Amino acid sequence: MSSTLRKGLLLALLQGGLLLSLGGQLLLDRATRPRGWILTEPVDPHVPIRGR
Repeated sequence: MSSTLRKGLLLALLQGGLLLSLGGQLLLDRATRPRGWILTEPVDPHVPIRGR
């Protein structure tokens, strides 16, 4: 196996591990902090009560 191929595979594994850790952290946050993941209502910027 060539050196460049080995380095490329190592980089791909590192990036995959980072991606999986980020996804796991987001799933953990969603399970343990449900109030942080709520549906929001759209805001109309042209409503007169909003000012200016």
